[in-house]
Amino acid sequence: MKKEIRATRNFFLRLGICVSLCALTAFSASAVSRGQSAEDRCLFNQPQVFGSWSSEGLAKAISHIDCVWSERPVLLIGETHGTDETLALVTSLLEQQPITSKIAVGLEVPSSEDARISEFLKSSPTKEATDRLLNSDFWSYKDGRASQALLRFLTKISALNENGHDIEVFGIEDVQSGRRSKNPIANKELGMSAILKKRAGLGQKLIAVGGNFHIRIESPPSANSTTVPNQLRSFSPYVLLPTSSYGEAWTCLSMSDCAVHQRPQGAKSSSDDAVIKPEEENGIYAEILELPVLTASPPAKK
Repeated sequence: MKKEIRATRNFFLRLGICVSLCALTAFSASAVSRGQSAEDRCLFNQPQVFGSWSSEGLAKAISHIDCVWSERPVLLIGETHGTDETLALVTSLLEQQPITSKIAVGLEVPSSEDARISEFLKSSPTKEATDRLLNSDFWSYKDGRASQALLRFLTKISALNENGHDIEVFGIEDVQSGRRSKNPIANKELGMSAILKKRAGLGQKLIAVGGNFHIRIESPPSANSTTVPNQLRSFSPYVLLPTSSYGEAWTCLSMSDCAVHQRPQGAKSSSDDAVIKPEEENGIYAEILELPVLTASPPAKK
C-alpha cells in the first residue's frame, strides 16, 4: 500500500514538473514573439523564396503577406488584369482572417456597381443572382477586369459571408464625382484614391486590387504623382505587386485585339518557385511577388 502511495506521489510530482516546464516554455516563446520587432517577425525588406507555388509556396506567401498586412492595414495590390492568380491569392488571404474581422475590399470596377455587388454578396449564388450581377455595362468590358476570376472571387466572398465573415466589396473607379484633372489617367487615379482615403478612415482592414499601372511604385517618384500608392502615402500602405514574365493573360493589345496573349518570356517557366523582392521608394513599402506563371482569365460574360 505504501509503495502504491509513494508511486502515485512520484507520478504527480513528475507531472507537476512537466506542466511547469511546458508553461515556462510557452511563456518564453510568447515573450520572445512579443519582443520581436515587426521587421523581424514579418521579415520586412528581406527577399524570400517561398518554394513551389503549386504546393507549399502559396501557404508560405499568404502567411508572410498576412503578417505585413497586420502591421500596415491598407494593402494595395497591383494586378495584371485578365489573370487568375491575384484574386485567387486575395481569396486565400481572406479565408485566413478571423471571422470577427471587418474587412473591405476595393476593386477596380465603377462605383456605380456597388449596389449590384452588394446584392449579389447577400444572395445565394444561383444562376439568377449571377445573371443579375452580370447585367450591366461593366461586365461587357473586354480589358480583362470583368473576368471569370472576378466572378469566382465574388462568389467565394458571398460564401464566406454566408458562413459568418464580414467582408464588404466596393468599386474604386469613381464615376460619380466631378472631374479632378484634365488628364484622364490622373483623373481616374485621383478618383480611386479619394474613395480609398475615405475607406481607410473607417477602421476596417482594407484591401484594394487595381491594375498595376495605377498601383505602381515610381522610381524616381514624380513630385506630382497621382498613383494610388503615392496618394495614400500618409496611410503607410503595403503595396504588393504580383507578376510573372511567363504564362498568359487576357489583355487588349489594341481596341480590336482583346484576347489571350502570351507573356514576354513565353507560356511556361522552368521553375515553380515564387519569390518576394522588397522595394521601398519615397517612404512607400512595396513587395514584388514574382510568380512562376500567370493564367489567363477570359471575360465572365460571353
